[in-house]
Amino acid sequence: MLKPLFFGLCFFWAAFAAAQEPFIRTEFGLGQYGYLELDARTFARLDRNTFTNIDYLRARYYVDDGNAIDMPTNWVYNTPFDWQCSGGMDQFRDSPDFNPLNFGAEWEAGADVDVSVYANYCGGTQSYTDPQVDIGFNQRHYEVVDVDAAAHISDQLGIEDGNGDCTSALVASFTIDVGAKTDLSIERLFVENVGTAQEVTNIPNAAFTVFYEPVTGSESFDGTENIAAFMLFGDWGGNPTNNNIYGAEGLSIPLLTQTRIYIAACDLETGSNGLSIELNIINDGISLGPANDTSFDLLRIDETSISRQALILPVELSGFFGEATPNGIQLNWKTSNEEGFSHFEIERSLDDTTFQSLGRVTANGAGSYAYLDAFSPKVETLYYRLKMVDKDGRYWYSDILRLKPLFTEEITMFFDPAQGGIVVQGLKQQKGDVAVFIYSISGTLVAERQGQLSQPVVNTSAISAGMYIVVLLIDEKRVVNKVVVP
Repeated sequence: MLKPLFFGLCFFWAAFAAAQEPFIRTEFGLGQYGYLELDARTFARLDRNTFTNIDYLRARYYVDDGNAIDMPTNWVYNTPFDWQCSGGMDQFRDSPDFNPLNFGAEWEAGADVDVSVYANYCGGTQSYTDPQVDIGFNQRHYEVVDVDAAAHISDQLGIEDGNGDCTSALVASFTIDVGAKTDLSIERLFVENVGTAQEVTNIPNAAFTVFYEPVTGSESFDGTENIAAFMLFGDWGGNPTNNNIYGAEGLSIPLLTQTRIYIAACDLETGSNGLSIELNIINDGISLGPANDTSFDLLRIDETSISRQALILPVELSGFFGEATPNGIQLNWKTSNEEGFSHFEIERSLDDTTFQSLGRVTANGAGSYAYLDAFSPKVETLYYRLKMVDKDGRYWYSDILRLKPLFTEEITMFFDPAQGGIVVQGLKQQKGDVAVFIYSISGTLVAERQGQLSQPVVNTSAISAGMYIVVLLIDEKRVVNKVVVP
């Protein structure tokens, strides 16, 4: 057997880069994956291939949940500007992380995501006409699934030394939702024990049995559920390192709509009673089948606690999102269960390591919350997390959000009927090209202008009256405003 590959296999780029066109690289970021977890994010590494006149590339996402009631949505994420126009020869550049909020209701379990590459050339021409319908270069396909931690009754190992029945000590569980998909399966699963029990010393290599059953609303683990094809092994693939990581491939767990996964501990070494098992799905620790685009089966998923989240903290966080706005960083989150819950503490970091508390939001029972960080520092990237505190003082942390603040210099945008369009003011001190994109409230690009804005007016004569979102890109920074066109 081969050792587990935690970051996916790298494939020859040429297989996906027809006719020397730009493409999504596969060694980092989006290109590694075939599936996207609902709450996870990543960037796209865009390669210009042999093109020599690139101003910037754009990762164009097209998301369709298959619901005929609403329309599919699309969004583009740009690499930094002025790539080759001033002599730069970088082979690739990264787009920002995609933001699920940009895709609205379309971003849900079972949605199909197609990502292709647009090229914007020096001089202002481009490889596409309408982002709503035009497919870019070398399109890749992804599917969205939702992985949620679920409660279980275990706090400490619940079996005695020498009891190896593998069916009674439930130590972890989670639910995976694939929407309306009917042909998916879990093929690979890797977890890490962050509790006090240690690999080999306390937990043998034949460590855990995986059970599964369809979600009906009344399921409860009793050891009679379906059993996966393989156990999770500590020395899987001949790896003798006692790193507390356990896994297997070829699990062949069928997924239909929602499926509950249970992990039960097997035999313990003598003297191990009272030690804890707390399992996390490791970062990118799941692969699904079948592979998308022939070879890509890895799921983009953040490290996720599946053992004690609900036991430590009854609140269930169903969504945590952030968005950079002209007024600051807007955080929004939702909960589905607040039994025994006290409050949230909002924390921010400048380096993804040291966090400071910004404020406190008391539980309201309604399940929907918001917080505006109006005084965010002027740095390239900010990191946010929620500290979720129970009434008895126990607490848990959310996943970390990584956000880029908007450019906050004195730049204003407004409609001026005398000049026949949207006026951008405050550009006198700016260097380099400027790009202005005008979107409808639904996210459709309706107008754009790029280059040196010596006459800082974007003509809107072809635009109907209404509210529009104006995005200004300058010096690799962004300003966003809402403007009403009468």
